[in-house]
Amino acid sequence: MLLLGLCLIGVLCVGWHAQGEGEREGGRVELSLKEVQRVFAASSSSVEQAEEAATGADLHSINSPASTPDQQQQPPPPFQPSTSPPFILSAPPSRLPKCEKILLFTFKNWWGFGSEYLLYLRASALATKLGYTLLEDDSKWNYGRLTNYFAPRRITCIPPPSWANPKKSYPLGAPSWRSHPRLRYSRSVLSALDDWTREEYDLASLAAGLREKDGDGGGRDILPMGESLPRAFETVFGDLEEEVKGLWRLEERLEEEMEVLREKVGLDGERWEVEREGEGEKGGKGWRGWNRRVKREEKGKGRGRGPVIGIHVRLGDKAPEYAHDAQESGISNTFGNLTVYASAAAEAYSRLLPHSPHPLTPSQPLAYSPLAPPTLLLMTAEPDVLTSLAAEPLAEPFRVISTTMGEGEGEEVSKEEVRRRREEFRERVVGAYAVDGAGAGKKAPEGKKRRDKEKRATTSSSPTLAAGYDQATFNSLPLVERVLHTRAFVRDLTLLSKEADAFIVSASSNIGRLAMLLGGSTSVLGPLSPTGASLGGRIRSIDSYWYPTAYARAVWEKVVDRPDPDKKNKATVPLEQRKKGKGKKQRVEKGVRRERERDGEEEGVWEKVT
Repeated sequence: MLLLGLCLIGVLCVGWHAQGEGEREGGRVELSLKEVQRVFAASSSSVEQAEEAATGADLHSINSPASTPDQQQQPPPPFQPSTSPPFILSAPPSRLPKCEKILLFTFKNWWGFGSEYLLYLRASALATKLGYTLLEDDSKWNYGRLTNYFAPRRITCIPPPSWANPKKSYPLGAPSWRSHPRLRYSRSVLSALDDWTREEYDLASLAAGLREKDGDGGGRDILPMGESLPRAFETVFGDLEEEVKGLWRLEERLEEEMEVLREKVGLDGERWEVEREGEGEKGGKGWRGWNRRVKREEKGKGRGRGPVIGIHVRLGDKAPEYAHDAQESGISNTFGNLTVYASAAAEAYSRLLPHSPHPLTPSQPLAYSPLAPPTLLLMTAEPDVLTSLAAEPLAEPFRVISTTMGEGEGEEVSKEEVRRRREEFRERVVGAYAVDGAGAGKKAPEGKKRRDKEKRATTSSSPTLAAGYDQATFNSLPLVERVLHTRAFVRDLTLLSKEADAFIVSASSNIGRLAMLLGGSTSVLGPLSPTGASLGGRIRSIDSYWYPTAYARAVWEKVVDRPDPDKKNKATVPLEQRKKGKGKKQRVEKGVRRERERDGEEEGVWEKVT
């Protein structure tokens, strides 16, 4: 008891001293009150147990202000964005060595989720290959902390106190960067990671045939089935697939929200499948048995759910990026054309029926009953896409719903009204971009005027995504709204990538390429032909094939990233990070210049790190 009392006095004195020092240094303390309480609670057993209790302490909050009693007594809001760091220690500090080699990845505060997260995955793959410990700084990310969506990673070494200071590390891509124990990377020097990927996997040589095929001038409206993942990229795809398995682990509450969505859209039900009597080609015993069973089934009675085919549609401010990729990849399909999505969904549906010789998933071939009603499950931020997709002739057999609405929700619309809205959608979205060459996406004057007029009509003092997704508008939202929007997005993307019977995406979008990694190579490649060629799996791109670099052209040559000259497509610094007194939005060029000057990453300028 005496020993326990002395321990109590020691802990309280340390806490009082740290708090006093913190007050003299602007309200910062070395350990938060909760962490001190956790350590003391465990001290009644042993010092070792105290260290166990401290495992996973918030490394970012070592310099965080302590909460006051008034703050502790206030009831928490319905949702509070996480402030926890993205990683924790895997064991007590006394059992872990110091990190010998670290790679700092800094999340930037204005770009899209898919773009930034793919860079993060690729940086993680580089760290794994070269033996570095990845440490991510997400403190200023426009999407909030990673722990708003994912469980924290566990690291097996102790980072140095200054691990998040970019000036203490050496930039990736600088001369002799491989010899430095502390590296840093962010999209401020986008091409550095592309250059390493191209050289490490010998992409220029392996993918030479793809470049010739893209540049033949023929163009394509839709990417043929089986070409979503070229053979040249299968190795790098596999490495990134392993990284995403370790990083993309939903936090507990988001897992529960995904379970609710699974039930809401009907993915939790038992499949209505047709049993077969043995195997065989069409006309054999298996097919005769299948035909007998189908004839015995009563239409409309239902023996389970039908196939659910997901579709992700990204429009909004995606147009300039799509135009760029279309020109480089030989895509002639018009931006916003939903017919190709409906066509790909119809093909996927046909391969989920018993008569298909090539099921989408070779290990577990599904044979849905032709009487089981199929569903198109739409994931999009665009308000008009649901109605317009339902009006596509190829979508007529499907029940069309979105991840934001369940069965029985939404308004009832006549077929005439559906067709009218479809034409209105095409005039407004598709008509705003005239195809120039291989889908170059040149803006038509009338379409531009119409979009500007609608934008002015819907603009208010409070930003909103009701008119569709726009990065600048998103960044103008309060942090809590940005996090809630993103949680729904992460939930939907996870469910469709992993559990939908088929998922139609656009690999010209970062989200499409991310979805393919989440589903895995087997889901993208599907069954293989006798020669080993892919026949296409449950996840399919409708335009570009998957590529492992920031830009498709970077597979073959160095591409230096520059801010988009289109001022109207600029994203702005998040609301809470803008400087006071600045009435106008801060643009990307200023942010890029500021980051590069701070990090010493301007071309030809490299700081020397000792």
